[in-house]
Amino acid sequence: MRHRSRRVLAGTTSLADHPGVPAAPVIRAPGGGSHEFETNRFTNIRPTRPRWTHLALCVKDIDATIAWYEKHTHLSLLSRTEDPQGYGAWLADPDEPDSPFVLVLAQFFEGKDPFAPARHATLGPFAHIGIEVPKKETVDEIAALARESGCLELGPMQMPDPIGYICFLKDPDGNTVEFSFDQGVYEKARDIWAERRRTRQKPEWARHAGRGAPARTRSARPEASLPLICRTIPEWRQAALAAPSPLPMLHELLGSLAISDPAWIALVDHDTLERQVANLAQLAGAGG
Repeated sequence: MRHRSRRVLAGTTSLADHPGVPAAPVIRAPGGGSHEFETNRFTNIRPTRPRWTHLALCVKDIDATIAWYEKHTHLSLLSRTEDPQGYGAWLADPDEPDSPFVLVLAQFFEGKDPFAPARHATLGPFAHIGIEVPKKETVDEIAALARESGCLELGPMQMPDPIGYICFLKDPDGNTVEFSFDQGVYEKARDIWAERRRTRQKPEWARHAGRGAPARTRSARPEASLPLICRTIPEWRQAALAAPSPLPMLHELLGSLAISDPAWIALVDHDTLERQVANLAQLAGAGG
């Protein structure tokens, strides 16, 4: 996934000197210098709303840092790049391609750091990368491996709520990485936000139910009806593909969301859901 952009130093002839080419953005470093960049790279897949996408770290040895994170965390190498300024890498969870959060690593070549003379700080003692695991035993296993590798900083130990059971590791550059069990992030988010989102995403007829609004008309096709037990996205899609006309399936999908229990709705990846609804709508247009 090499970046196909062209870097042009400020003060030199650039593509922007030619008619019809917009001026390149100017990036100013803290030291007062400027670096001008041009790009002809535009991705085809972008978020549909603001998303939390990455955390960036400056490292001394990018190979050692990649190896450390692949050994001690669930992250894997997604991409590597090289340009006149240095090396770059992205690490992420390979099981989350639809909702990626990337750890960005950068190793600048000697004399090529655009932020010089500013110092790149490390995360710690409190600032840290946090990773929650589903089992307490996993924290113990991670701590044991870190102890063998000489990078265990703290724990494992039980902390007051809502911190949970944790251990701290130090990566090769001294950044703190926390592993925790039972912090309650998922539970809190679902308690506070899931019902609000579910209500907001109800179709108009469901939001006005009981206030004189006309009742929803269900499909008359029994073969296109969506059973209430059909509660996963793959099952919806499979049922839609098997239906003579997918349009009633789309209506049933939206209706089932409105009447499903909040606990189940909270488990749905809504970005995936939006894509599947769009796919069903396209099928509806093609199949009548």
